[in-house]
Parts: sequence; structure tokens; C-alpha cells
Amino acid sequence: VIKKLFVLVLVTPLALYLFVLRTETFAMKQTVVLQESSPDRTESSTDESIEDGKRSYIEWCLDCHGESGSGDGPLAGLVREPPSNLTDDVWSTGGTDEDLITVIRNGTRTGMRGYDSKFEAEELQDLVNYIRTLAKQSSPQDYD
Repeated sequence: VIKKLFVLVLVTPLALYLFVLRTETFAMKQTVVLQESSPDRTESSTDESIEDGKRSYIEWCLDCHGESGSGDGPLAGLVREPPSNLTDDVWSTGGTDEDLITVIRNGTRTGMRGYDSKFEAEELQDLVNYIRTLAKQSSPQDYD
């Protein structure tokens, strides 16, 4: 009885406190990483940048997001949550380049792993530039 009371009164609140503290610390680290290492936004979406981004997309993203970016890649059915449809308005106009870069670097809670160690800042911007073209290529009937 004393052991159960000890766990209930002391250990459970302590575990909850540590979980919240860890979650807040993780969120703060994400913000700091974004502020410290965001690529220079002066780079334009040149054809060369988009081609470089396409190569990275094929190597690292296509398996889940698919060739067109609609989330239907060959491994899409094997992940916890369906991969994002990169052709919709959320990815074409809804977020900043920094938002996309943060997702690529850190992954998502729904199953996408982070790729921070795979890309340099310029490569991330190239990949974002290519992702932006995917939404422009989709036709209006894709949203019905």
C-alpha cells in the first residue's frame, strides 16, 4: 500500500513534470535551430536550384511522397500516417521556406524522420524550391 501511495503521490507527478519539461525544451531547441541556421532567403528559384532540389527529392523524398509529390510513393503505405500531399495549397503557399526547412530538418510527429544531417543549407533551399514547383504542376481537378 505504501509503495502504491509513493508512486501515486510522488513518482507520477514527477514523471509528468519531466515529460512537460522535455517537450518544452525540444520546442525551444527547434526554434533556436531555425533562427541560427536558416539559409539565406536571397537565393532565387533558378532552374539550376530546382534541378538540384529535384535530385535530392528523388533520392530522399520520392519513396514516401511519390513522383508527383501527392503522397503516394512506393513506401507510403508502410508509414504510420500518410505522407503529406506536397501538391496542395498548404505546401505551395501556406508556409514559408523556413517552415518547410524545419519540417525537412526535424521531421514530424506523424512519422517522417528528420533529415538534418543529410543536407547543407543551400541543398535545403534547392529542395524547397523544387517542392514549390510540385504544387504549381498539379491541376485544379486534383483538389476535387
